[in-house]
This record gives sequence, C-alpha cells and structure tokens, in this order.
Amino acid sequence: MDTIVIGIDGGEWNVVDPLLKEGHLPNLSQLVQTGVRGELASTTPPVSPPAWNSIQTGMNPGKHGIYDFSSFDERYQRRSVSSSDRQATPFWRVMNDSEVTTGLFKLPFTYPPDEVDGFFVTGFPTPDSVSDYANPMSVHDIVGEPEQLFESYEKRDEGNYVGFKQNLLDVADRQTDLLLDVLDQRDPEFLLTVFDGADRLQHFFWKYVDESHPRFKPHPELSSAFQEYYEVIDDGIGRLLDHIDGEPNVLIISDHGFEKLSYDVYVDEWLEEAGFLTREAPGSALSTLNRSVGDIIKQAWGVVKSIGLDSQVEAILPEDVFESGREMVVQSHSHQLTDWEQTSAFFSTLSGQSIFVNLEESFAEGTVSESEYEDVIASLREGSSS
Repeated sequence: MDTIVIGIDGGEWNVVDPLLKEGHLPNLSQLVQTGVRGELASTTPPVSPPAWNSIQTGMNPGKHGIYDFSSFDERYQRRSVSSSDRQATPFWRVMNDSEVTTGLFKLPFTYPPDEVDGFFVTGFPTPDSVSDYANPMSVHDIVGEPEQLFESYEKRDEGNYVGFKQNLLDVADRQTDLLLDVLDQRDPEFLLTVFDGADRLQHFFWKYVDESHPRFKPHPELSSAFQEYYEVIDDGIGRLLDHIDGEPNVLIISDHGFEKLSYDVYVDEWLEEAGFLTREAPGSALSTLNRSVGDIIKQAWGVVKSIGLDSQVEAILPEDVFESGREMVVQSHSHQLTDWEQTSAFFSTLSGQSIFVNLEESFAEGTVSESEYEDVIASLREGSSS
C-alpha cells in the first residue's frame, strides 16, 4: 500500500492539541512530529456535504453541485442528495483509469457506490435497509449489515446520553476491526477511511465538555467524551499502520472544523422582516388546514416512535416518505407556512447555510424572473427588499 488517508469528520485542532500535549494520542502525535500540519481551509459553506464532495472531486460546490444534505424540487419539497447528484468526476475514477487500485471505507456521501478497482464501502448517509452499499460482494460479506458501521440514535432519543456516547465509541472501534478484516483479503495501493462520529459527538456533547459554552451542563460521565473518542481514533490509526507492511504516505484530513454554538440566528425571520419572505396568516384557511394535517402527522409519528415501530416503518416506506415523517417531528417551524406567491427568497436549511431565490424557472410558484435575479441578490446583500 502506497498511501493511506484517514478522515476525521469535524476534526478540530483546538480539541486535538490539548490531548496531544497531555499524551493521550501517541499515534497521531508521532505523525505530527515526523510530518507537517496546517490549518484547514474548508468549503463555503463549511459543512459536510459540500466539503466531502470537494475532497472527492477537487472541485468547489459550484462545480460538483452538492451544497447540502438535501435539495428542493420545484414544489419546494426536500429530497436527500446522493452520489448520483455529484456533477464532477471523483478521484478514484481518475486513479483507476491510471491503474491505481483504491480502497474506500466509510467515505461520506458516496451511496450508491461506484464500481471500483479495489473495494468500496459507502459512508454516511447510507440507508440502514439497503444491501448495495459495498462492493465487491466478498467485502459486503465481511462487513455485514450497514447498521454495523453507523451509530444508533435510540439511546439518545431515550435520554440515555452515556449510552449514546458509548455507542459512538463502539462504532468507531468496530470500524477499525472491520477494515482490518477487509485488508486481510485486499491490498489496494490507495486507502481512504473516515471516522465520522467525531462530528456527531462534538455536535451533541460540546456543552458537556467546554465550561465556556453558554449552555454548559456539568456531567461526570460526559465531560471526557472528546478525549475518549479521539483516543479510539488514535488507537485505530496505530492498529491500521501496524497492520500494513512498508512505510506508506499517511494523510490525516477533515472536512471542516468545529466550535461551540454560542447563539442562534433565525434567517427566515430576518427574511420576513426584510420583506423577502411572506408567511400565510395564522388564521387563514390554508394555514389552518396545513396545521391540522401537520398536527395529525406529528401525533401519529409520535405514537409510532413511542411503541418502537419506527425502524419497521423505515423498512417498508420509501426513504423520502420516512424522512419527511421524522423531520416533521423535530422541526418546530414546520407550521410556519410560506406564501410562495409573495416570496422572493427563502432560507434553505441550517446545514445548507444558504438562501434560495424563488426563481420562476426553478419553482412552481416562483416570483423572480431570470432578469430580476441579480437585483434580488443585490437587495439581499443590502438587507432590504425595498
């Protein structure tokens, strides 16, 4: 093997450096001492979907076409993005065309996987219920079901945060075990694997670890969550390097950094105040109807989850239907209905960190012509639609 790339989703030097100084990460420390390091320059926006696709293609989001976990169709309905939405050539095709074999293990945003000269196991967000997430079949047989490679939110949803933390640690450790099993059978010239639990861990546990967090909550079993997870990654790095003959090139990469969330910005509210977005009046017939339907869906979904049938429902419903139902439960702003015929711009999602212009050519109830597009952009930058 010539080159190993190890990804840490959300890897952050401000988290790693204190652990290095305290001697908790010996393998990563050795790589830092014998190699070079630098500050990360991520994509705009600096979030996982565009960033990992830029890593895969060497292109910025405007060229590879991935900006968020989901996109909007002409009826303003969200659908999950997949590898089929990628509009640029990924590096493994270039390498395979040059007769370089590639092993890809848990690389995010690659489902469904390409056929490669080597092996491919897709990463987040691979659906739990699929069987075509790994190729060739001999690798699939080693890895087993995709749920073996991804965390479960069951314990978190139950309020068992210690159990959720442990699940993240177990998944990361199991990832190394399974990858080593695959490497016993296959020896690609290039290997890339990604530990994605760091992102989830830092999203959820930062307030238990950082005393400067405005929502800091002391918790004796959660305060060491970052250290424990990065120690598992470090152990995985050591085991992987010990397993491989020779002295391959080793790169440790990330898609974006991390920091505590100190405050919230409600972009839709700003757009409404600035005159770009209009919502249905609370008492209108359409608002009342949609609110009633929304309440029914939320109540029904709550019952499904409370009796533990959400996994069975996921298995029999199309993925987009299942995700819509689950999303309805967690999005408190789902009842704030948009009057599209009176809207020129709207916020995408928290992860997308972008504003969509309600173009006539893109949306069924679009209000902005192509010739007016630049004027709307200029008004957004100025902060007023008038």
